Amino acid sequence: MKTSKNIVRFSAIAVVLFVTTGMANERIIYVDDDAAGANDGSKWEDAFKHLQDALNAASCECEIWVAQGVYKPDLGRGITRGDQRATFQLKNGVTIKGGYAGLGEPDLDARDIETYITILSGDLGGNDIPVGDPLDLLTDTTRTDNSLQVVIGIENDTTAVLDGFVVTSGHCVDWPGGGGMYNYRGSPTITNCTFIANSTLENGGGVYNHALSSPTFTDCVFKANGSFNHGGGMLNVESSNPTLTRCEFVANGVMKDGGGLYNMHNSHPKIMKCTFEGNWAGKQGGGMSGFMEDDLTLTECIFDDNYAKERGGGIATGANVVLINCTFIHNSAYSGGGINAKGILANCLFIANHAKDEAGGLLIGAGDTTLMNCAFIGNSTDVYGGAVCSTPWGPPDYTFTFINCIFNSNSGAEGGGLFFGGHYGHMKLTNCILWANQDNDGVAASAQIHGNRAEATYCCIQGWTEALGRTTNISLDPMFLRDPDDGGDGWGDDPATPNIDEGLNDDFGNLHLWPGSPCIDAGDNTAVPLDTEDLDGDGNTAEKIPVDFDGNPRFIDVPPPGGRGVGEPPQYNEIVDLGVYESTGVINVLASDPIPSDGAVHESTSATLQWKPGETAVSHDVYFGKNFGNVNNANTSNKTGIYRGRQTETSYVTEELDRGQTYYWRIDEVEPDGTTIHKGNIWSFTVVNEITVEYQVSSSEDDGYVLGDASQHLDTNYLRVGSYSLGEVRYYTSGMVFRGVNVPQGAEIVRAHLRIRSYDSRLTGIVYGQLQAEATDNAGAFGGFHQIASVPKTNAAVNWDHVEPWSADEWYESLDIAKVVQEVVNRGGWSANNALAILYSTRSEGGYRNFSSFDRGNDSAPVLEITYVP
Repeated sequence: MKTSKNIVRFSAIAVVLFVTTGMANERIIYVDDDAAGANDGSKWEDAFKHLQDALNAASCECEIWVAQGVYKPDLGRGITRGDQRATFQLKNGVTIKGGYAGLGEPDLDARDIETYITILSGDLGGNDIPVGDPLDLLTDTTRTDNSLQVVIGIENDTTAVLDGFVVTSGHCVDWPGGGGMYNYRGSPTITNCTFIANSTLENGGGVYNHALSSPTFTDCVFKANGSFNHGGGMLNVESSNPTLTRCEFVANGVMKDGGGLYNMHNSHPKIMKCTFEGNWAGKQGGGMSGFMEDDLTLTECIFDDNYAKERGGGIATGANVVLINCTFIHNSAYSGGGINAKGILANCLFIANHAKDEAGGLLIGAGDTTLMNCAFIGNSTDVYGGAVCSTPWGPPDYTFTFINCIFNSNSGAEGGGLFFGGHYGHMKLTNCILWANQDNDGVAASAQIHGNRAEATYCCIQGWTEALGRTTNISLDPMFLRDPDDGGDGWGDDPATPNIDEGLNDDFGNLHLWPGSPCIDAGDNTAVPLDTEDLDGDGNTAEKIPVDFDGNPRFIDVPPPGGRGVGEPPQYNEIVDLGVYESTGVINVLASDPIPSDGAVHESTSATLQWKPGETAVSHDVYFGKNFGNVNNANTSNKTGIYRGRQTETSYVTEELDRGQTYYWRIDEVEPDGTTIHKGNIWSFTVVNEITVEYQVSSSEDDGYVLGDASQHLDTNYLRVGSYSLGEVRYYTSGMVFRGVNVPQGAEIVRAHLRIRSYDSRLTGIVYGQLQAEATDNAGAFGGFHQIASVPKTNAAVNWDHVEPWSADEWYESLDIAKVVQEVVNRGGWSANNALAILYSTRSEGGYRNFSSFDRGNDSAPVLEITYVP
């Protein structure tokens, strides 16, 4: 049975994707569990009922389109029902795509993976009960008869594709694991898939990548999977190096290490723009963990609210890490609430992480470690090192380097900011700010840095005196734009009060510097390291790091009272500031950088207004309307709908907009006191009007029909679609060329319809038709080498069937063929006033219909209507 539109949503962050067609020269195999026809996969009506049958029939260079529904690996020809080792085996050259509407929907080819949910389920007996904790999956008796692995990729390359599925209820009780998916020496391409509620008593509850497997996962979700040993969401082992982009690991659990993901035996995944949220580990690495040889590179990733019972709430690894632009917030563990790691961290943010014993933010591992442009705010520990802790008790002497970092409002019993213990190693801080960190004795210098072998130069350290050495340091208020504030009830949510979220009033401040700050131009240029990680993306790694945390230029001179720092002529004369942000000496209190830009022409009838906030703002008053004067003059007491409210987000989604209308909007920036308001500029944009054009076939050579691959007919009074069944069954195809189509290249096609006029009455027979366009930049007249039967066709296609009888001289309008026309106008060689050919072919045996051609009279010829937005 089909899943309906009100099926339980497996992920609130499911990706919505609209795609409608296969490849022009590749075979498409259809799967629909509601199909009652021949079940040979040739079309939706005759689709295979089971995905296994389609996989058995698939060869290289084909696609399998799977309609919404639930598909199990033990169903199909030659497969024993209840066989737990039955699995969906990926094939090279075969793309398996879920999310199609299928039978019972107006457009069978419509694809939307959120609406038309397609599930690959290991619940063979259909008796799984929901569980609240993914670790309960390991012992749930209703899963003992489930598939061991729902999907397998054995020695696949990137041409084996799985796209748009929910993979669920795999339960692997044997080695190796991988309840949802197991890859062995395989590197398939996985896109827009959700792996949910899979489990294993071994490793890799959601996915297990084994032995040189390097699959690509893009826009995938790993949610509520469970594992006994390692990797609740995913395990990578034996030189397996997957690439993960825009993926989410949510609420996965493991009894041992790596709640979200685990790496072992020389595996080095590339992880970009991924989120790890609410994962849990019984030992180490709530979000992620790994062995010493498994180096990690993460870029623009977020670790939020992960937990480990021992070390590394976000990450725990003995390997070297490279973390670029990553955020760790509200993670917790016994030690290393944020992470336990060594390596290179650049432009990373640690906020409100907590540890029971040591290192609320970062517990440094055994290895040289460098932090650049990193900020630690509101992290805490019950014992040592609210922000950072390192206690090397044995050799060798590692070096821990902090450059242009900020430590603010962190707390611990000893060393609210940094705690450096043990007998080995060296901790060096340059161009850093340590302020308002607190230990049991208050906010003295020892609360900022605890440990007599930590060396600080050119830093701003609260409570510092020359008696403590290093006269290059200062102890003056850094003058942040807004100091962090925990609201008086501590940072984050207190688990002791489950009905109250104390984190709601946390304000992490604004750590940019006011003009006149003593930290401006007070740094040491010689300490700024080379841009080995190319933070500005210009390909130059021989330069010093040229940007601050915001990505703005790092070396800027601002007039005194700063200027205590050290330049590095001749290239770096402008002196670096202390902390993560470089000051320009000017504070912008107004909202700026509007999207849509001021005066823009906006194509869509919906808009998301976005802006860069003023540097002192904590909230924003939004004004929006159709009249400049009304928007300009309105205030917060306005009751006419112009004032849309006060919010902390820097975006606002409008209502449905009118085409051809100009809209005006304003953002007022509100400071922390709630009464200081900076009135913003008035911005505008205009929603472009739709344009509708209509074209009719205008010559005899521009329309015709053909039966099979026989000669085409260009001079009859009618065109034809349907089948001819005297002897061998053959299908009719009609072609229609529309000239001077004045639609610009790349325009958005909103609607498009073909209208045809019946030539005669036809009372019986069903026609199974399909509309496509000729895949060319500028269609020519039919004849000679331009044959209707052999022209290339668009990938996009729309089925247009005729079930009811036809009456003579009636006009009939097709379903919307916008996607067909869109594919043509998107071609690089298309331009306005080119010719476009529509092809009306036949999909299956049935009756036929005759409709009028140009030769019957130009007022009866086919018509193409297109509505577009430039």
